[in-house]
Amino acid sequence: MLAIYSQFLQVAFNQATATNLSALTDNEISHDKCTRFLSARDYTGKDLWQLVKPTVRRLSAQTTDLKLLIIDDHIQEKAHSKVNGLIAWHFDHSKRRCLKGINQVSALYYVSDYSIPVSFDFVIKDQIIKDKKTGKQKRKSSETKNDKFRRIVSQSVSNQLAIDFVLADSWYNGKANMLHLNDLNLKFVLPLNDNHGVALSLEDKKAGRYERVDSLPLEEGSVYDVYVKGVAFPLRLCQQVFTNKDSSQGIIYLVSNELSLSYEAMTTIYQKRWKVEEHHRSIKTNFNYGKSPAHSIRTQINHCFAVLYATFDWECLSKRLGHNHYALKRKIYINALKNAWREVSDMRLQVATPIGEALAA
Repeated sequence: MLAIYSQFLQVAFNQATATNLSALTDNEISHDKCTRFLSARDYTGKDLWQLVKPTVRRLSAQTTDLKLLIIDDHIQEKAHSKVNGLIAWHFDHSKRRCLKGINQVSALYYVSDYSIPVSFDFVIKDQIIKDKKTGKQKRKSSETKNDKFRRIVSQSVSNQLAIDFVLADSWYNGKANMLHLNDLNLKFVLPLNDNHGVALSLEDKKAGRYERVDSLPLEEGSVYDVYVKGVAFPLRLCQQVFTNKDSSQGIIYLVSNELSLSYEAMTTIYQKRWKVEEHHRSIKTNFNYGKSPAHSIRTQINHCFAVLYATFDWECLSKRLGHNHYALKRKIYINALKNAWREVSDMRLQVATPIGEALAA
């Protein structure tokens, strides 16, 4: 059923309902069989790992290229769904406002140009507390996204996943995460916030002389060995200037616990973090991530799990056929339109219509 439901997600262009799956299979798969699959048990990151492990092992053994574990979260807006803990209000930093929806933490493994989801978790707001400012009740998660970050990394190490670098965005650049990664002997490249305190030498660190990173006279193209406040070991720092879509310029500060990295290596490695953004866009656009009418937390999570498995399978298919996710989806769509065109043309052979007469003329 997982394979059947995942293939249904790959070909569906509207709501991923049990009714539509049943109709697609000429009722061979009943509506009830589909709903029983989604509600039978809880699927977790461990289940996903067992499914992708053979492919990950094969790809990582066949290459000497960098193997990257990229962790990030995304929000799937569900504006018209009922709040239930999984579907809750979350602050979206990209849109700078709160959205009602699902907040998923993703772990993507990038190897040999394959982007493979290897684990996942969800921010479930399972506690109801009183807001100190408004006095109103609101939901809160008993576990932070940074807690989930550290657990996913630890599980990846337990799974013996070959990792050269861990990448994440600024949400996960806290000292607890840096210390955790370093304790696991994992290298990382992470961005720093503008107000991060940095000491330029061990002497400055011991004396408590820290400066905001955005106040330092850093040169683009250069690297510096520094100490970040709260982190005992030295880090390599660089400043990268980039141009936004609106032609404005921005600055990002990157740090790594690998002190041998050059500026070019650090920036090139961190550019690969964008692969997880492409992954999130694809699951939403191509695989009906947010288009399930499932109601319970379990069935909603299991639908999302099936989406990740469908995405993994699609990634393997796209690499073997030499097309990206969107090109394959478009091919399916065009073929569906051709079949619909032929079906309507056959109908017109049975009855006369104004369009049919015009086409014949």
